[in-house]
Amino acid sequence: MPVEQCWGLNGALAQCRAGDIAVVHDVLSFSTTVSVALDAGADVLPFAGNDEAAIVFAAQNDAMYAARRGTPGQMTLSPLSIRSHFSHDSGTLMQQKLVLPSPNGSTRSANLAARGIKVLTSGLRNASVIAKWLAEKHHGKVVCISAGERWPDDSLRPAVEDLMGAGMLISEIKAISTDIALGIDAAVALDSYRSFAAQLVELVKSSASGRELIDAGFADDVNIACELNESRSVAIFDQSRKSFKLA
Repeated sequence: MPVEQCWGLNGALAQCRAGDIAVVHDVLSFSTTVSVALDAGADVLPFAGNDEAAIVFAAQNDAMYAARRGTPGQMTLSPLSIRSHFSHDSGTLMQQKLVLPSPNGSTRSANLAARGIKVLTSGLRNASVIAKWLAEKHHGKVVCISAGERWPDDSLRPAVEDLMGAGMLISEIKAISTDIALGIDAAVALDSYRSFAAQLVELVKSSASGRELIDAGFADDVNIACELNESRSVAIFDQSRKSFKLA
């Protein structure tokens, strides 16, 4: 199994070909939010567009809309918000669809899926189960896409937690499969993860993205992202349903 690592949508488009699997790593927080929603029984529709368009898209697909973090009185992109909605009402998400717009992981996923590329998304909560699924179900190339953040001019801002997410998945694959050949970027991601694995939670919390969320009052979202391998949800995009579902 050849494994590559790249940054952002442009990196993904340069690496991915028909038959490959793209794994999007947006630890803070799209990948984490998807795993929480799937744990609760919902399918997730990623959306690459603005809020108004996302609301229309949700209505067209009979889905709930996740608003921006901090929007009062609504379910939001926050993993804690989605978990709280489900815990307060066991019927809130079960058998439901949820539209998640975001400028990073959601946008990357939607764009790749629109090009016919098979897409998974992996955070720190479900790296182990996704590695097991890949080792058992897929024998072609895997491209680990570190989604990153965005600078004010809309250019890519590398995010260390997304590099760690890729490295963690690669480490989990290597632990269960000898049939793996790493590209140079994937090898660097793996070595970076191994160097910081013992301090992974502290690294994520002290990263630029982690500090921004904590300072904005969303420390619980960072804590949920750091629930290492606690989820059993393999999030795979189903083109026919336009959504991430359980594999």
